[in-house]
Amino acid sequence: MLATPRNDTLRSYYRLLAGNRRLSAAAIATSAASGAAEALGLASILLLFRHADAATLRSVAPGIGILAAFLIVSTVLRLLVDVLIGRVGTRVELSARERLLDRLVHARW
Repeated sequence: MLATPRNDTLRSYYRLLAGNRRLSAAAIATSAASGAAEALGLASILLLFRHADAATLRSVAPGIGILAAFLIVSTVLRLLVDVLIGRVGTRVELSARERLLDRLVHARW
């Protein structure tokens, strides 16, 4: 079977991620948790709609508190995801540069 350029590209990316698979998985899991927290926070708006006819501060305060808590958790997790993705990107870039320089230094000129 002949290797197509697309397969070679995917294989090279797979090799570049060799030492960063756990960090990549952590970034994906944290991103999923952030999305779940955001979804639960937005679902708490239903509590506010249920008490819309008798809109007093006491009746909507729990819903606003839940909404704020979930959205804050989601935001913090999203910031953590950005940091993790930045670390993975930096490590992969460093690995790619080291491989390129190693091949250039050891090439037959």
